[in-house]
Amino acid sequence: MLAETAERLLADGLLEKDTSTSSYRPGQLLSLTPQGEAALQDGRSTAPRVSAALSRSHPGPSPGADTASASPVGTAAKPSRTR
Repeated sequence: MLAETAERLLADGLLEKDTSTSSYRPGQLLSLTPQGEAALQDGRSTAPRVSAALSRSHPGPSPGADTASASPVGTAAKPSRTR
């Protein structure tokens, strides 16, 4: 975690420092506050909904679809492939 990010999360009240160890010792422990836990849970529950909404609003090709024949650009110049 970047120091700037940690400082911002500390300032926002989402993280707290373990003050039982020296601040001069590398690796001072951080933990989530109850507010940080709630923000983390909100973020986790929002991400799948956003992803699902985006996939519905911008559907890609359906599985098994032939994307070369679906494109109108350049299809006349391509020879057909048969076996």
